[in-house]
Amino acid sequence: MARPDTRPGALVTDGQERWSVAVCRSLHRAGFRVAAAADFTPGVAHWSRFCDVRLTVPDPHADALRYALALEQALSGRGYSVLLPCGDASLLAVSRHRELLESHLAAPLGLPPHEVVLAASDKVRLLDAAGAAGLPCPPTAVCSTVDEALAAAAEFGYPVVIKPRSSVYEVDGRVLRTASRPVGDPGELVRVAPNFGDPCLIQRIDHGVVHSSSGVMAEGRLLAFSLARYLRTWPPEAGNAALTETIAPPDGLARRVETLMADLSWEGMFELELMSGANGSFAAIDLNPRAYGSVALAIGAGADLPAIWARRLLGEKPAYSVARPGMRYRWEDAEVRRFVWELRRGRVAAAAGIALPRRNVVHPHFQWNDPGPLIARGAYFAERALRRARQGVDEKRR
Repeated sequence: MARPDTRPGALVTDGQERWSVAVCRSLHRAGFRVAAAADFTPGVAHWSRFCDVRLTVPDPHADALRYALALEQALSGRGYSVLLPCGDASLLAVSRHRELLESHLAAPLGLPPHEVVLAASDKVRLLDAAGAAGLPCPPTAVCSTVDEALAAAAEFGYPVVIKPRSSVYEVDGRVLRTASRPVGDPGELVRVAPNFGDPCLIQRIDHGVVHSSSGVMAEGRLLAFSLARYLRTWPPEAGNAALTETIAPPDGLARRVETLMADLSWEGMFELELMSGANGSFAAIDLNPRAYGSVALAIGAGADLPAIWARRLLGEKPAYSVARPGMRYRWEDAEVRRFVWELRRGRVAAAAGIALPRRNVVHPHFQWNDPGPLIARGAYFAERALRRARQGVDEKRR
């Protein structure tokens, strides 16, 4: 007769995202029975050997209540202790409908009040908190009309970045997402500005090295901290982290990040993107109040953010940890695309540099003892390529 599984249960959302794989692996190593809920197939976390339960749920963007009800059904009577929302839409849905979920968990949900969750995604609120913490954002104008946006862009000089007030927001039960984007001229700004809401933000583009600062907050203080600098992105200009490396935090930086997050009253995991200037100063760019794309790097460097937060929810008091410098993160998809991009431009040396193997590296999908997520990702691209090929054949036949 099989012995009952006495491990505490952890339900991780957004199992289709690369960072959820790292969260599942982290929680498994920390002694949890891990379930991953995905709203898209193939859900890469479902292919991980460290995922014990695989769930398919509705898309939280389409119907937040229906999504929350599906999570409630998954949690009910199954002995889960913690629930970790790992995406913007899932975070909003779980926070909005927390009364459906909290009673099914052995530990607190851990989210701050819903108005705090909303404030954490409010870029206008970030402007104030970052300035007060000594991490002032690049010059930014809050604009209610297209004319105001044009005036601000003319003052800053093109190109500029246009941002919505919040990357995610609710409209009639749907969760919508609008990403920031660079704008190169007035004509483009006139075309896109209406899609960014009232108000939108126009921000000057400052040049420097992008950094990812991340950690876990509880009761106004940091439980863990990691700092990494971007070495390569995809897309090449203003893209996501493709290759990053942990570095030792400069004196006082962790305290300033802690001050900012405490001002926002945040609880749980987060990533604050920063831009470093030539004089060594740091400016806040964006905030992700959840697990984030390269969280595997912090975990691999010794700041195991998901495990620390989950253990805190269970009432434990983990020791403060800082990610050790010199660990690297490589996003497989992005590195392959960047390699091809360099080759097509005749930059053979740059492409060769991307292809070189490196030591002390973690990946979002690949892990030698857990190859399933990388296989799932490969299957996704193979299916997409096959679909495009079929579409091409169909178009030729017409």
